[in-house]
Amino acid sequence: MENIKMLSYRFLLEAQFKELNIPIEQLEAVLEKQDIILAAYSAAESIQGAMPADVWPEVLEGMRQNDGISVVCDDFTAILYSDDLCYGKKLHTIYHELGHIKAKHKRSGKVRFAENEEQEREAEAFAYYTVAPPCILHEIGGMSDCVLARLTGLDSKSAAEAYRLLEEDRQDRLLATEKQLILQYSGYIKSNQAGECRSPQLTVFGLAAAIVVACILLGLYLNNSKSDVPDIITIPITKVTEMEPVTVTKVTAKELEQIVWKAETGDVYHTDPNCYYIPKNAVTMYLDEAIAVGYRKCKDCE
Repeated sequence: MENIKMLSYRFLLEAQFKELNIPIEQLEAVLEKQDIILAAYSAAESIQGAMPADVWPEVLEGMRQNDGISVVCDDFTAILYSDDLCYGKKLHTIYHELGHIKAKHKRSGKVRFAENEEQEREAEAFAYYTVAPPCILHEIGGMSDCVLARLTGLDSKSAAEAYRLLEEDRQDRLLATEKQLILQYSGYIKSNQAGECRSPQLTVFGLAAAIVVACILLGLYLNNSKSDVPDIITIPITKVTEMEPVTVTKVTAKELEQIVWKAETGDVYHTDPNCYYIPKNAVTMYLDEAIAVGYRKCKDCE
C-alpha cells in the first residue's frame, strides 16, 4: 500500500491543507480545481444536467446502495456522498471515492461499485491515509484511538482502524514527501502535540487541588479558632504554572531528497536528466519515493 500512501500524501500537498478534519467546503473548492464535482445526495439532481443522460439511472441505484459513489465519464467526474453520515464519516467516504479516482481503478460502468475487493482495499487505505496521515500523527505523539477520533472526527470504529494502521506504519526514516507534509502541517502539529494539549488540563487540575486545600484550611481554622471569625480571611493559594510546550522539530526544504524522472507507466526511474531514455511525458518524483514503491534505476544513468 506504499504507493497508495504516496498518492494520498501528494494530494494533501497539492491541496495545501494545514490541518486535519478540514471543512467539506474547503475540500469541495480543492476538488473543483481538479475538475471533480463534490455534492451530497440531496444536491445530486442539481448536477444531473451536467452528466450524460444514460448515467443518471446508475447514479440513483448507487445512491440507494452506498454511502458514497463516484461518477467518471469522458468529461465529467463527480463524488456524491450521503447526507445521513456524521461529519468524520462524510470525509472518510469522500476520500474513499477519491482514492478510486486517483488510483485510476477500473470500472464495470460509469458509477463505481464495490465489485473488486483489491480496489476497495486500496480506496479504503487512501481514505485512512488522507483523513489520518500517519507521519502527522506520529509527530503529534501521544496517540490513542480516542485522541485520533478527536483530531479526525472519525467514529470510534473507524478511529480504531486508523489507529491500527498508524501502529503498523512505523519507519526508521521519513521519506521526502513525508518531510514536506510535516513542514506543511507544522503549525497544526505544534498546537496539538501531547505536552501542549495536556497543559491546560493539568493547570485546571492544579487549580482545583489548590481550592480543595484552601477549603480544608478554612474548615480547620473555623473549628479551632476561639475568637470571632474575621470579616475577611486571606488564604494563600499556590500559583499554578503551565507546563512548557513541546517544540516541533522543523524540517527544511534543504533536507528533501534527489529528484528523479520516470514514465507514467513502467517501473524504471532515471537520475540523469539528460538520459536518452527519459520519455517526453516523464513525471518527476523523489528518489526515496521511487525506492519505496519498488522502482528500478535506469542502467544507463550514472
